[in-house]
Amino acid sequence: MSAKAIREFDGKLLLSKYLFSSPELSEGKEEAPAEPAFAFSQSKVAQVSFEMPKEPTPASIKNEIASKLFQAEKNYPWLLTTKLVVKPDQLIKRRGKSGLLAINKTWEEVKQWISDRALKEVT
Repeated sequence: MSAKAIREFDGKLLLSKYLFSSPELSEGKEEAPAEPAFAFSQSKVAQVSFEMPKEPTPASIKNEIASKLFQAEKNYPWLLTTKLVVKPDQLIKRRGKSGLLAINKTWEEVKQWISDRALKEVT
C-alpha cells in the first residue's frame, strides 16, 4: 500500500466535501445518500503561504508577511469576526508540544502569532 503525505488544509477540504456526501454501498448496489441525520457546519479554512524574499532582510521579510496577511484579510472576510485556530501546515509532528498551535484567537492575535513565527526555522 502506498501512502503520500498531504497537507492538512487539503485533507480537511477533501473530507468536508466528500465524507458525508458519498453514496452508500448496500449489498453491492450504490444508493443515493439518505438525508443526513446531522447537519455539519460549513467548513471555513484559510491558507496563508509565505515565500522567502530573493534578498532577505528583516524589512523585506516583514513586508512579505504583512502583505500576505492583508491579502488573506481581503480574501476571507470571516477572519475578522470568527475565533480562529492557527498552526503551520508543513507536515510537522507534535505542533502543540513545540508551541506551534494557537486556539481560540482573534484575527489580530493570529496576525501577531504568525508574524512572530513565519519564515523562521523550526527546531
